[in-house]
Amino acid sequence: MKLQPETMITDVLIIGGGCAGSMAAIRIKEAAPELKVCIMEKGHLKRSGSITMGMDALNVVVIPGISTPFDYLRMLKKKTWGIMDYLPNYTLAQRSFEILKVLENWGVFFPKDDEGNYNLMQVDDGGKFCVGMDEPDLKPMMEKKIREAGVEVLNKTMATRLVVQEGKVLGAVGFNLTDGRLFFCQAQSVILANGSAARFGLPNTRYLYGTFDFPGNAGDGYSLAFRAGAKITGMEFTLKYTLVKDLNIPLIYIVVTRGGQIVNAAGEIIVDQNNLSVFRIREALERDKGPIFLKTDHLPKDKIMEIENVLFSTERPMQRRYWELKGMKFGRALIELSLTEAQLCGGHGMSGVVINEKAETNVKGLYAAGDVSAVPMQHLTGAFVFGQIAAESAVQYCAGERPNRFNRFLEKAFNQDLQ
Repeated sequence: MKLQPETMITDVLIIGGGCAGSMAAIRIKEAAPELKVCIMEKGHLKRSGSITMGMDALNVVVIPGISTPFDYLRMLKKKTWGIMDYLPNYTLAQRSFEILKVLENWGVFFPKDDEGNYNLMQVDDGGKFCVGMDEPDLKPMMEKKIREAGVEVLNKTMATRLVVQEGKVLGAVGFNLTDGRLFFCQAQSVILANGSAARFGLPNTRYLYGTFDFPGNAGDGYSLAFRAGAKITGMEFTLKYTLVKDLNIPLIYIVVTRGGQIVNAAGEIIVDQNNLSVFRIREALERDKGPIFLKTDHLPKDKIMEIENVLFSTERPMQRRYWELKGMKFGRALIELSLTEAQLCGGHGMSGVVINEKAETNVKGLYAAGDVSAVPMQHLTGAFVFGQIAAESAVQYCAGERPNRFNRFLEKAFNQDLQ
């Protein structure tokens, strides 16, 4: 069978249309509207990535007057045992409040008290950096901005290979999952933003309910980078999270920060809002001190309503139906928790493509942002911040390159290699 790819040309190719890739596309069009931008997304842009609808918090925000980037670095150093590149993490902290303001200008709602203070929650031992958010339509909001900016989108198209010559990225190959078409997209620069490795195979249950991240995040970004000659790191740092047993629904940060408790079968408190640590919870399960449960029967009615409002609207609307079918109610029943499958992730762990503070990899013209990049525990804030940074670096890189004309010699060489 002879494969003949469709050929196209763009200035910046973004692989992955989640929050990092979407933010990168929006920022490029703000900074350089004349540049052609293409997103290659294996799902559909409107609901792609780990956050397919809304979100309840920005996990990393350094609010001026309350904390500093150095406060954040001190906390992160303890969580990562000192294994981190300081400059990218400092840059993340430095630009975190700025990104909150960008989202606010878009209309994203961050609740404040009567004195105008953000809802700042403690989810780590080392300080308060998590700001509450109430935006059920965050991803559709970004998709609309991308559409209005005139960004070209290849939905249902999975990138299978980066094209690199002499240490310089020249584009990528994509495969359409619905009709089998093959694309060769030549680009001046490429931004990798296609997520983590949420799993190494099917979970033990044989269902995709045992993963923390979107199960379609299969580590293809790591593979693309590695085969292109980009440095990757932290692949030995596998990560497990604690979720509702048999369902990939996060509850802990939402419920415990509002007064919930994690208890063992004897009713002993393992974690509450005064000592919240996902590592402590995981340790209890790995040392056979389970089962463990989420306890909310001590909370007042208004707190239960607040929790349900976040879970049933912003976080996972299908939860209301799930708990109704289970015959369980917050404020009454204990909810059993369990460990997820092991994953690799820069957003929540320490794995990924090595980048500097400019989102640059060691391959010329190749950038990375979000969970695919090794900026430890950057969460959603990191996806947004480094999505912007990668965009700004790509714009600057394109400005120093020759005008992008289609390279027929490159196309011919690639086609011969493909066969």
